[in-house]
Amino acid sequence: MRLFISLAIAAGAAYAFSFAIDLLIGGLIGVYPNTVFLPVVTWSVISGVLLLAARAVVAGRLRWLSLPYVLFGTLAVLGALASTHLYSLGVAGLLYVQALLIWKSQPAKDLDAKGPVHASFPIGSCHLDAPVDSVAGLREFSSNEYAIMGRQFQGEINYNAPPVEFLGKQWSLMVGAVNGTIYKIALFLEAQSKAEANPVAMATLQYCTKMLGKPASQNTGLFVWDTSDGNTILQTAETPYGLAINLFLTSRSVQDLRRL
Repeated sequence: MRLFISLAIAAGAAYAFSFAIDLLIGGLIGVYPNTVFLPVVTWSVISGVLLLAARAVVAGRLRWLSLPYVLFGTLAVLGALASTHLYSLGVAGLLYVQALLIWKSQPAKDLDAKGPVHASFPIGSCHLDAPVDSVAGLREFSSNEYAIMGRQFQGEINYNAPPVEFLGKQWSLMVGAVNGTIYKIALFLEAQSKAEANPVAMATLQYCTKMLGKPASQNTGLFVWDTSDGNTILQTAETPYGLAINLFLTSRSVQDLRRL
């Protein structure tokens, strides 16, 4: 709806711009009297104000605003061909130039403003933002586990889930839910040596990259992917028992949850 409103406003801007150009060129070649130059300024100001308003309504999708200028430019060409007012070709040319300037005015950062296009992948039967009841075999954390892990949000309940097979290995699985909806999925795998851990970590990195694209950020032992529904983090770390490979999937809904 915002796009249609902005296009309607841009159409008004394009009409005012075409009218101002028509008066200007017509005045310069003697088709109109010299008194038209004051209306040229008035219509130019109207066009500029309307274009600014259209840009404000449709922030981030500015290239669409060039369409009305192309349309009015085409109408000016047809008008020139159907009459003796060949100066309308000049009007059309300036309208096309204005359309090109608007098309090129959108910054590259706005072209990428749509954000991540990949959604997180499921782990077994676990999906972010799905009902926690859809996962079988869950066991709520004990009081000792809550004491260690803690809770962040009101209505949060955390669970140990049955081990899940992922990329040919058995991983430990934990699930966090708020008000019955999964907001976090955590996979853990411990290896006794780097020789055992490295192939698993590399396979996990390759799988995440295949499913989610290039990481948004990466450091030694830490890779982060932004997803359309949250983020995914791959972490490797040394533990007293060997090497741990951790995969965390977190829902974007945490932005709206109430913290304890």
